[in-house]
Formats: sequence, C-alpha cells, structure tokens
Amino acid sequence: MPSAPLQVSVARNEDVTIVTMRGDADLAAADVLSNALLPIAASRPAYVMVDLAGLTFISSLGIGQLVSLRRGLAAHGGKVTIAAPQPRVMQALKHAQVESLFEIVAESPHDAVA
Repeated sequence: MPSAPLQVSVARNEDVTIVTMRGDADLAAADVLSNALLPIAASRPAYVMVDLAGLTFISSLGIGQLVSLRRGLAAHGGKVTIAAPQPRVMQALKHAQVESLFEIVAESPHDAVA
C-alpha cells in the first residue's frame, strides 16, 4: 500500500496553536514536517495541540521532531498536547517510549469545537 503524502496545517488563536497532520509522517515527509514545526517552535506559543486524527503512520524521525518541538517549548514554559492519535501512531509513540512526555487526549480539537 503506497503511503499518503503528509499534509500539515497550522491554525492559531490567542489560546492555542493547532497543528493538524494527515497522511504519513514517514522519511519522505521529514522536510514537510520540519518546515511546519520549526516556525512554531521559533514563535514560542504557550500551548500547541498536535491533532493526529488523520495521521496514519509516523516514523522515528517524525517522533523525534515532535519531541524537539516539546523540548523547545518547555524550555520557555510552553506545552504540547497530542490529540486523537490513531492506534498505529499511538503504538509507535509507545514503542519509542515517548508517550509519557506528552499529554495525550482522545478527542480531536476539531471534534471538540464542532
């Protein structure tokens, strides 16, 4: 089964920055993910929610980029929450032993707003 290209969108308001990922965060998507996350880290928002409801796969490199985002924001008092990870993505987070670094919520922020 071919991988689905990664799509990343970012929405900001005064309370939260929502990063929505769809497709596969595989090795081929490293630049897409980096180009989306680096400006967020540089702007140092207080709260970022990463919506993974549409993400079907995440590589160790993608997990590393999420951890780097968390580390960068935490250094300035910020927080990263992961929302609605698919079972395969959650398993990858557990396998990498990073799920304890994030608050993980079952509901997508888009579902919560709807």
